[in-house]
Amino acid sequence: MVARTGTAVNRLPALAGRMAACSLALLVGCTGSGRVQVTSLSARFIDPPPAKINHFEPNRCWWWLDEHGRLCLAMEQDRPSLLGNVGSSTFRMSLVLQDPPAGPGRNYPGDAQTMRASYHRGGSSHRFQSYRGIVAVRARPNHIYEGTFRLWAMHRGSGLLAGWGAAAPYLFLGRFQAVRNQQAGRDILIETEYGIWARRRPASQPATQPN
Repeated sequence: MVARTGTAVNRLPALAGRMAACSLALLVGCTGSGRVQVTSLSARFIDPPPAKINHFEPNRCWWWLDEHGRLCLAMEQDRPSLLGNVGSSTFRMSLVLQDPPAGPGRNYPGDAQTMRASYHRGGSSHRFQSYRGIVAVRARPNHIYEGTFRLWAMHRGSGLLAGWGAAAPYLFLGRFQAVRNQQAGRDILIETEYGIWARRRPASQPATQPN
């Protein structure tokens, strides 16, 4: 009886680990999620842009490895409206980092290639490109990556009948839980890299076994 009790006790840590992994998978779901806060850092103009923090909660967040072995992440949030396209909005954001964490986690310095984001509402469009910051990524069970970021970005906006305005600094803060889906993630990344916001392509040769 004592031996059987000891065996059962020894199994408890493994059982607890499996339960935690299952709980994480259920929490993240099949599409991942994120939370992003964005605010203007402009010291020249105010109202507009208003002195407030804009909140986005993407309900889709994907990760994959590109042909160069870089860890890529992309997230998206759609807000439909009863007014149709006039009131609906879409927020998208992509991150391109270096190799995925070799251990439980890794910090990545941010630069001009790290982040792209777009926000469309009605006839207005907004584009963002990072220029400095940091991204932390941690590996979790069931092929999930979670992380946090603090990124400084330059913003340019345009209206329905107007061209792109002058660049202005913004701050992005947030966190994410990403699940693996290359095709869905690439669709978001491609949109965030529209036109002049395309990232510079690496000069190195593609990885031998892309994911």
